[in-house]
Amino acid sequence: MNNEKEKRGRKKRKHLAVKIAAVLMAVTMVVLAAVVVLLLRKPSKTSPEELLATYVEKLKDADYEGMYEMISIESQQYISKEEFVERNQKIYEGIEASDFELVQKEGEEEKNDVITIPYTLSMETLAGPVKVSWKASFTEEEERYALVWTHAMIFPDLGAEDKVSIRKEEAERGSIYDRNGQLLA
Repeated sequence: MNNEKEKRGRKKRKHLAVKIAAVLMAVTMVVLAAVVVLLLRKPSKTSPEELLATYVEKLKDADYEGMYEMISIESQQYISKEEFVERNQKIYEGIEASDFELVQKEGEEEKNDVITIPYTLSMETLAGPVKVSWKASFTEEEERYALVWTHAMIFPDLGAEDKVSIRKEEAERGSIYDRNGQLLA
């Protein structure tokens, strides 16, 4: 009888060990599958809205080279990095632009694989506050979105050959007369 109990006890322990091993193997397989999925998962693309905000942050930091890296391959074909950096630097630093504030507007539209986001960019300049309203366009390329850049991204009416400058002129002091036409000052 003791022998019979011992056999049943060993059988139960063996059966329990098999169950534990099976559960451990299942847990190990689930963990391995999760690791493989995480390693193979493509990183999500930065959205056009986030890209526009990052572009303006780089503008605030005068990181013109970083801005260039965000523009589309097609845009890079008609303006070199050197030209892009020089143009942006001369304009923004020439007008002493500061205190940039981006407001993205509702109304994102997608047409022919191009996403367009209306925005307003405000800044302080030597000439006073400037507010520019325009649309940023983004295209999908090489697993990322890229900004379709034109000179109008700086100022909406700016062409490739246009220049921006600020000229300060002292106002001519006028004369002040009384109601009888007599010079006061």
